[in-house]
Amino acid sequence: MMKPRMQKFFVLLVVALATVASSRPRFQGSLHLASGLLQGEFKENTGNDGFGLTGDFFYSPSRSIFSIGVSAGFLVYGMDSRRQPLSSEFPDFTIKVSTDNSMVLAQLVLRLQNPTGRLRPYVEGVAGLNYLYTETRIENADDWYENDRIASKVDFDDTALNYGAGGGMQWDVYTATPREGQEYHPLSVALDFQAKYLIGEQASYLKKGSVHRENGKVLYDVKQSKTDMVLIQIGAAIRF
Repeated sequence: MMKPRMQKFFVLLVVALATVASSRPRFQGSLHLASGLLQGEFKENTGNDGFGLTGDFFYSPSRSIFSIGVSAGFLVYGMDSRRQPLSSEFPDFTIKVSTDNSMVLAQLVLRLQNPTGRLRPYVEGVAGLNYLYTETRIENADDWYENDRIASKVDFDDTALNYGAGGGMQWDVYTATPREGQEYHPLSVALDFQAKYLIGEQASYLKKGSVHRENGKVLYDVKQSKTDMVLIQIGAAIRF
């Protein structure tokens, strides 16, 4: 026959296991307006900062302060366009030639954050890639209301490793009411403010005005430096 102390231990163990089994995974997705403040020689070479969109997706066990996720972003740090005749034989047809200098960020993220409360500060570490490229597009300039792309090509590209750390704050603006028997809120929406410093490895890239055309040839003024930046993001996050 089981002793009272053993019975008590067994009951506590069952309760603990049931609690763990009932804990459900939590997910979080966010979308931000982003500004990449280029640093050092990267800033000197380009003369610009980057602007665009970023998004995150995280997974964490229920009530855990740790979460792991992925982050992706698209920033433009230079734009140039001009209008010109299609050719000397067709001067009445006008085309628009646009050149964009862009970067795509793809990172793994480890975040430490209190999962409860209306205000939830957090810190995180990131590591990933920065893909820098310059693309030229030719479009029909007469159809301003249509995206009538005639041709496009990537003039130059390169990829650099990056890593860094930062932090932020989430402020809940909407929390769904738990259903009967639920101990947690099934859905919440928060404003999300964050900043991080990214240390970028050496890369080659073009800047605004780096593509030259002389005597029927295309010339590139290639720059090279480390690709450090401060990434500032403002947006909204949904937990479910």
